[in-house]
Parts: sequence; C-alpha cells; structure tokens
Amino acid sequence: MCQEAITNLPLKSQNGHLFAEIDGELWLIDTGSPTSFGAGRCLTIGNERFCPVANLGELTAETLSQFVSVPCVGLLGMDILSQYDLIFDVADGKLTVSTAELKTNSLIETIHLDEFMGIPIITVKIRGSDYRMFFDTGAQISYFQADLLTEFAPAGSVEDFYPGVGLFQTESYDVPMTFEQSTSLFRCGVLPETLRATLVSASVHGIVDNTILSKCSVGFFPRRHKMTVGVEKKGTGGYRYDSIKKFVNGLAVVEKKTGEHELWSETTKKGLINETGHEVLPCQYGFIGKFVDGVAVVGVGGWDWWGDCSAMFTGQWGCVDEKGNEIVPVGKYKEVESDFCRKLPWDAVFSDGMLAVCDWKTEKWGFVDSAGKEVIPCKYLAVESFKNGMAKAVINIGEDRKWIYIDKAGKEINW
Repeated sequence: MCQEAITNLPLKSQNGHLFAEIDGELWLIDTGSPTSFGAGRCLTIGNERFCPVANLGELTAETLSQFVSVPCVGLLGMDILSQYDLIFDVADGKLTVSTAELKTNSLIETIHLDEFMGIPIITVKIRGSDYRMFFDTGAQISYFQADLLTEFAPAGSVEDFYPGVGLFQTESYDVPMTFEQSTSLFRCGVLPETLRATLVSASVHGIVDNTILSKCSVGFFPRRHKMTVGVEKKGTGGYRYDSIKKFVNGLAVVEKKTGEHELWSETTKKGLINETGHEVLPCQYGFIGKFVDGVAVVGVGGWDWWGDCSAMFTGQWGCVDEKGNEIVPVGKYKEVESDFCRKLPWDAVFSDGMLAVCDWKTEKWGFVDSAGKEVIPCKYLAVESFKNGMAKAVINIGEDRKWIYIDKAGKEINW
C-alpha cells in the first residue's frame, strides 16, 4: 500500500453528528445521502478534487447548519464516500481515507454491507429476528417500525430533520440491536410517512444512526461491501450504557463506568436489560453471575488478593431473580458457595435449586432455595453443592469432625 494513497482528516463529533474537517471547514458525513453538496465549494481528498452541487433541493449549507446547530459548509454523501475505504476513530479525532484497501487493527467483527441506490444497508438482530436497516451516519437517532416500537422502553421526545422533510418531532424508544456479535442500545424514533415509503421500496425496516462510530474504531468499506468493528474505545453500549453483553435467555448485562481503572478496584456498575430495552436491574452491582434456575448471584464491593484464588471479592453478596427482584438481600449472608473458590463470585451458582450461604455471626453454612428462602439452617462447618438431591456437610462430633450427607429437607444421613 502506498503512503500517498492515505489521507488523515480531523474527525469532529458535535451535537450527535460527525464532521470531517477539510481545509479548516466542516463537512457533515452522511452515508444516508446519495448526493453531496457544498455551498459552491470544491474540496480535495488525497489526490482527488470534487466540486459537488451547491445545494440539495431546498437544503443549503446555511439551512443544514441551522438543522444540526453546527456551522458547516456542506455534506459528504455516498457519491464521494463510496470511492474510498474509510476508518472512523472518533476517540482519537481521526478519519482515515484511502483509495487503497485499508485494514483495521484489533478486529471484533465484520458486518456485510448491502446497498439501495447507493445507500448502505446492514442487517441487525432485534429480539431474535433479523432486520435490514439503512446505515445513516447523518441521522441523529435511529428509526424502526412504528408498530413494533411501543414494545420498547420509552426514551422521550426528539427533534430531528431529513432533507426534503425538514424538522420533525418524534417519540423515541430504547432498542437493543445486535450486529454479528456486539450489542448496542439505540434510541429509535418513528419516521414521517413520506420517508417510510422509501424504506418499503427498499425492503428496509429502519435506519441505524452513527452510535457505533462514536464508540469504536470502525472501518467502512463500501467498495468491498463490508464494515469492520474494532476494539472498544468509549464503550459499545450505546448512549445510555458503556457496554452491553450478549443476550442470554432474554437478558443482557449492561455496564456503566464509575471511574478510571485501578488494579482490583471496582470501576464499573452492572445491571440488566431485557430484549425490549427495559431496565430489569439498575447499574448498582459490582458483578452479576450467570442465571441458573432463574436466579443469579450479585455483589457490591471491591477486590483483593486471596490465597490460591488469584483474586478475592471483598464486598457483600445477594441473589436476584430474572424479574430483577433481590430475593436474597445483598449483605444478608457473609459468603456464598462456589465449586472452585468461595471468593470468586462468577463461580457461585445454584446447583439442584440450592445455594450454600454462610452466616455472619456463626460463620456456619446452610442453604437457600431458588426463592431465596433459607431451607437448611446455617449450622454446618462446611458444605458442598447439592447434586441429585444430596449434599455433603461437616459437623462436630465431640472434638472430631465428620462428613455427612443431607437432603433438601435437611435430613442428615451418615456415610
């Protein structure tokens, strides 16, 4: 690849829009527009010079600046953008443009690009179903089918604009969208009727905005019909969260950063959302374990070194169900059981519908069931997980200790 084929432009993010700075002037980057325009100005990118039309119908650089509330001299549409490989790096404020093929580092996933009249189309998964969506970096928010949006969490009213339509108002909703692997939360509104007709003619179900560009290093390669998503730089969770994990049985762990990373310190708070974007658990936990029998272990606190287990969770434990109810209040018990190391929370799960817990005062062990009820009192020196209706426990017999079996009713059986 020749160095002369690559141009680096300043990339600005302002008021939810992305702008390329060319010769000291801002151009709105709009993959949703097939045509560029620019107040009678010509521009040079690398070795190529372009002289777009002065306006797009009634839309001029002046009215565009008013709509986006940022002074700009024009718009870069797909007639220019489609001639290049581009890498968007908003975190570093850089747009790399090349007539040669570019490669992205630390690749997470590759997304196929289709197109309709030059406008890129991607496929996203919403509530387990695939939907074709225009990829429009000029859109302030995303858009989805009106009849489906009311299932999702309301996100307030938004004012937006589209060329040929002007300003319009829409109610918006939080919609989790999954690409090939990663999931982000997008704020979705309802398009005016005239724009909906365009979606129908293109067999497209909605519009995806530039949220993913503002969070990651993204390669946009329309000539090769693909997009690549690189490493997370600002979090990939969308505008409300720093990250969203993979959905499992209709729930996904979401994270919000609480500070800069320090070794073994708790720098994020975790919560849960469902597939309609509704918050099941607020971001208030240091960790959320995996759900087993409809219940997961949660904790609040920090970390430290501990014996053979590389790290120790030094906070307090609890349990939540899939509806977000804290069925075992955080801090009620000193510890919870796990098969590998009692201080590693991600190993702590319900087994056979039971979870071992340790009393604060006596430091003895018992069991709670998946409803959070203490069904076997905390009276044992040590216990192991239930398997096939039975668990091992240690009792005192005089000055000696002895292993016994207990069943789910607490009946003790010698072995």
